[in-house]
Amino acid sequence: MNGEIAGPADGDVCIPGRRTYLRPPEAQDAALLRFLLNDPETTAWFTGFNVPVSTSDQQRWMERGAPDINGPWHFTIVDRGSGRGIGLASVDAIDWRNGTAGIAVKLHPDARGHGLAHDAAMARTAWAFYVAGFRRLGCAAMDFNRASQALIERVGYRLEGRRREVVYRDGRWCDVLLYGLLRSDADEMPEMQEYRRLVVPIPTGPTPTTD
Repeated sequence: MNGEIAGPADGDVCIPGRRTYLRPPEAQDAALLRFLLNDPETTAWFTGFNVPVSTSDQQRWMERGAPDINGPWHFTIVDRGSGRGIGLASVDAIDWRNGTAGIAVKLHPDARGHGLAHDAAMARTAWAFYVAGFRRLGCAAMDFNRASQALIERVGYRLEGRRREVVYRDGRWCDVLLYGLLRSDADEMPEMQEYRRLVVPIPTGPTPTTD
């Protein structure tokens, strides 16, 4: 995934990270997104059941228009080093009344193991708290997905519970681990505050007065 630095087009960097940035899916992302939904090795880690997607299905989804304010919201993860789309970050299960949402990250196999998922997850979480205004975020991981569990915990989410035998995989029923993070928790995380300054670059404190 290495290469010459490819600067993003104007307006592309909607959610900036250190090594990645997030933007709404574009036409050039269709093959990547279809791969993430169809590749057996990738979908095996999902907590839900996935139906294969055709090219025409993907095109209709891409042409659906602007996302609804109530979600779900999807963002293409772009590697700053290569300028290539490498995955998908999402915000779903949005509950504005209670200020909660669910989050997920799916990364192309070639992009794993380089810290890019961590960077994208931190940027997306900071944006959800400090731009979108949620007070609590939740996510889930399969009981056998140690890598996902480690990533979730590194980003600061806490294990809150376990749903027993809810997903069928490889001839057995698997548990799903439930994680949560409060904005008050994120406020105490130095690394999260660094990402906060990336996604909210303009200070929002009282405007100094001049006499």
